[in-house]
Amino acid sequence: MRAWIVGGFWLLVASGVSAEGDRSEVIDVIIEGAGYEQYLEKSYSRLSDDLKKMPGQLKMSESEMPIFDRYYAQIMQLVKEEWSWANVRDNIYALYDDSFTDAELEIIATMYEADAINTITKKMPQVTNRANEIAQDNVKSILPEIKALTKSMAEKVKSMRAAK
Repeated sequence: MRAWIVGGFWLLVASGVSAEGDRSEVIDVIIEGAGYEQYLEKSYSRLSDDLKKMPGQLKMSESEMPIFDRYYAQIMQLVKEEWSWANVRDNIYALYDDSFTDAELEIIATMYEADAINTITKKMPQVTNRANEIAQDNVKSILPEIKALTKSMAEKVKSMRAAK
């Protein structure tokens, strides 16, 4: 059975279903098929949801919420800029460009185009791990600023409470 699946896959490749074109066009097909941009949007949304829990964790009153709102907006703007697809795309592109030969890229693109990506190639676990490292590096690069903004917000809330 496996031989039939592999044979059918190679028949797809040989029949020209693949994303023929220059290397950058093929990588674009893969990046689009893998949904990296949508993954970033989901990450941004999850962070937003997590940050919105902060007032409850800090037991902030209604009168303190404008402080939170200002810091929340600054943090989300920072994340939106740093995690933008424009900032991340080149790293993901380079990852594929450095990791795969032209032939391997054609095969991966063919799987995405043919909606036949039911298996992961030998290198996909390493690519996925590296993509996660890239995402973590992006978080690490702005974490000090997020911590500083959070600390500043907490100090404002504390001073506001003390003034009551």
